[in-house]
Amino acid sequence: MSTQKMIRIFFKSVFVLLIWAVLSGGLLGFYLEGLEFAGSIYTHLVVGLLSFSYAFRQKDQTKTAKTGVVPLQGFEEILAIREPAANQVIRVGIVRQSGNEERAFLVEERDHAINEVHKLFNRKKVDQIRVWKNTDKHFDARINYYHGRGTKEGKVIRGITLKVIKT
Repeated sequence: MSTQKMIRIFFKSVFVLLIWAVLSGGLLGFYLEGLEFAGSIYTHLVVGLLSFSYAFRQKDQTKTAKTGVVPLQGFEEILAIREPAANQVIRVGIVRQSGNEERAFLVEERDHAINEVHKLFNRKKVDQIRVWKNTDKHFDARINYYHGRGTKEGKVIRGITLKVIKT
């Protein structure tokens, strides 16, 4: 866990405790004068649960687009990776069926990366691909598992990975 994330969690906890101490002291208990003790307990529970759920809710930091089986022609419309900034490039990785990377290279434009995807999958003669991950920083697409019952089946090219990286 990074130091920045630990500091953020610490400050969230302090924030939650401060809100809990201030609000549970009397907002709901003020209205329940006859049941001060019970009102105080319920106030602590309600405010504590609301504060914790607010402070520790999950936020998705990346833009996630469509995944699943998509046609190869027109997949660029669902591709979440946009044109890289001035100090970024797109890393294209060709992945074997075994999961190992066969080769990788860098391209500077989104269109060049799309052309590499088309070139790879057209060479494999497939018309649809399975998109496993599709965010604004990472794209991963694979084709069906090939079983030729041979010794070279791990060397069969199975997919492609696009990642936006800083130069």
